[in-house]
Amino acid sequence: MHSINRFSRQIIESLIVSMILLSVTMSAYAGVPGTITQLSTGSATDQQNSPAISGTNVVWTDMNTGTSGNNFDIFLFNLGGTSALNLTNTPTEQEFLEDIDSGNVVWTHTSASTPGDIVAYNIATKAASTIASSSSAVHFEQPAIHGRYITFLRVTSSQIDVDLYDNLLGVPLGPVTNDAAAQGRPRVGDDVVVYEDYNSGNADIFGWRISTSGPPFAIATGPNAQTQPDIDGNTVVWVENMGTGNDQIFAYDLTSATTTQLTTVPSNKIQPRISGHRVVWSDDRNGNLDIFAYDFSTHTEEALVTGPGDQFLADIDGDRVVYTSNATGFEQVYLFTFSTNITVGIDIEPGTFPNVINLKSKGKIPVAILSSATFDALTQVDKTSLAFGHTGNEPSLAFCNPGGEDVNGDGLPDLICHFETQLTGFQLGDTSGVLTGKDINGNLLSGTDSVQIVSPGHDDDDRRGDDRERRDGRHKHHEHGEHHRE
Repeated sequence: MHSINRFSRQIIESLIVSMILLSVTMSAYAGVPGTITQLSTGSATDQQNSPAISGTNVVWTDMNTGTSGNNFDIFLFNLGGTSALNLTNTPTEQEFLEDIDSGNVVWTHTSASTPGDIVAYNIATKAASTIASSSSAVHFEQPAIHGRYITFLRVTSSQIDVDLYDNLLGVPLGPVTNDAAAQGRPRVGDDVVVYEDYNSGNADIFGWRISTSGPPFAIATGPNAQTQPDIDGNTVVWVENMGTGNDQIFAYDLTSATTTQLTTVPSNKIQPRISGHRVVWSDDRNGNLDIFAYDFSTHTEEALVTGPGDQFLADIDGDRVVYTSNATGFEQVYLFTFSTNITVGIDIEPGTFPNVINLKSKGKIPVAILSSATFDALTQVDKTSLAFGHTGNEPSLAFCNPGGEDVNGDGLPDLICHFETQLTGFQLGDTSGVLTGKDINGNLLSGTDSVQIVSPGHDDDDRRGDDRERRDGRHKHHEHGEHHRE
């Protein structure tokens, strides 16, 4: 029980926030394609921490350490906006340990007369309501929300238990646990509450099904400590300590009742969060805390955000991850957005077919990136990111034309770029050329078109490698970047 109280105090002591919002986009320091956007700005007296995300809404705790002493408030930022909203703004009271889902925010509230209430806030109506009121004998903390359900801890002098509240009906659903052993870190999904349970003497992961009002059931037990659970759909994730400095992330499928170990590298791992097919957490395998991710669809684990300082306390919703970083010396909130793969139409050597490429040529190969009704190649392509050739990873770009040209007769200007033949890596037998790159938002671009590779010595074809525009009165027809002859 005392260890949970220490954990709560450590979180509170580390919280931090800001009121000035930047819209700065940077390249991710990792192998996962994506962009990083700074959402808040910290200072020596105002820092941000513990962000949570749902859709386009992000909340965090702001700690102001000015002349009036420490003050914690909850801020809300919509990714489509430019500034954050202080939801609490209570200079003599404290709000922290927040969570958000589907337009509702929950947090812990303390003051001189309230040792720990749970407050629910509706973003649309801007209405806040206390759903669990504390007294000298009992207080509440560590709220989590999913859909209509809010779970949190109920703490007395002798017990720490898990409670559940129906935010749609506005009524408590009764205690999830009520025993002498301690429970901690509750999280809630569609129909299951998960939490740490200390009945065995160390931390285990248990679940409680809402539709049947229990009973509690074991998810992960054993001699190792299992902590920090999270749930999404039918999947529960947690950290298992397998020795000093050797935490691993595990997953449990509620439908098949199977457990899978997701990580293998020994390191300290903190606060796994799951959304769909991805899990994110903080990891110190590189000496400082970085954000790592596991993808169930590819069964791969990769560094998501690395670099100087610590990156920690991450949350995920779909393709967006929010986290805290102290790389600047002050804790601030950042957003990582996974890149979306966009297939673009391309036309190699516009105006000719077949597209003959002579490996002997010292010239350049023109490639048109085609615009469409939803994609403006001239303004949306990050030209410096383009690569073209045998695999699409070849850094062969020479230059792009400053203006556009409609090469396929659809009335839309297309972007024409030129690539050094000797840097494209084409080989005899290749039948397609691949272009890759990014758009100005960091999303991945790719396109292919047919090629015919000829060997050195075919002087009649050498002219095709020169950087000349050839027009024979015929336009090639394209669908997803491929040629179709009439």
